[in-house]
Amino acid sequence: MDVMWYYYIGVIVLIVLWFLAILIFSEQIRKSVFAEFFTCRLINLWNESMFLTSKYYQLEKFSELKSEAPDGQLKVLEVGVGEGTNFELYPPNCKLTGFEYNEYFKKKFTENVKKFSKIKLEKFVNGFVEDMHVFKDNTFDVVLCTHVLCSVSDVPAGLKEIKRVLKEGGKFFFIEHVAYEPLCLGNEFWTAVQGLLEPIWKIIMGGCCLRKSTWVDLEKAGFSTVTITREYSPRLPAILRPHIWGCAVK
Repeated sequence: MDVMWYYYIGVIVLIVLWFLAILIFSEQIRKSVFAEFFTCRLINLWNESMFLTSKYYQLEKFSELKSEAPDGQLKVLEVGVGEGTNFELYPPNCKLTGFEYNEYFKKKFTENVKKFSKIKLEKFVNGFVEDMHVFKDNTFDVVLCTHVLCSVSDVPAGLKEIKRVLKEGGKFFFIEHVAYEPLCLGNEFWTAVQGLLEPIWKIIMGGCCLRKSTWVDLEKAGFSTVTITREYSPRLPAILRPHIWGCAVK
């Protein structure tokens, strides 16, 4: 092979390694790339490929809610609101507070929320669910969270905050992908695969963990009632098939 070919190959390898280094070591670049990729491609692929029973059955219950407040407005906090992929399933007369860790979603969120007259935007807040001190106790009628807790560093602390900001009798609707159910024959292989892929998956996918036992944290969070349904979506990649969905009441 000509010496120049070795030179060109070396330059290409260095460029690829440089971009990988940026993605791995620069959090701001990772968040920006994740928001753009997730917004433009992954969410559409996710929704089209899975159509989880959970998303539409669970959010159908959410969409039927009505406020008992004098003004008839339902105060909703959506944690990990992203670009607003759940807006079409919101009930009428919602007063929405969007809460999002990744500030790069804000532009698409702002554009999308304007398309839904049934939603009155109160504000968009950037922060971590483990620390929502900007909200007073007993503020919201509903907290909504879909495919978010997988990326939360301290899930028990996040659930504690969600419970705190909910009004008495308020509802927390959730849908999450989780670890394979332990002690079930046949799950050992995919549990091992989830474990092998998780380190690089977390870097690429905004901190998302593949093996969280979120159902355990929900049961220990101190809600008055917690209803959890487990589902496996055969149309998703095997590492993402195990899901839980349900509702917790304060």
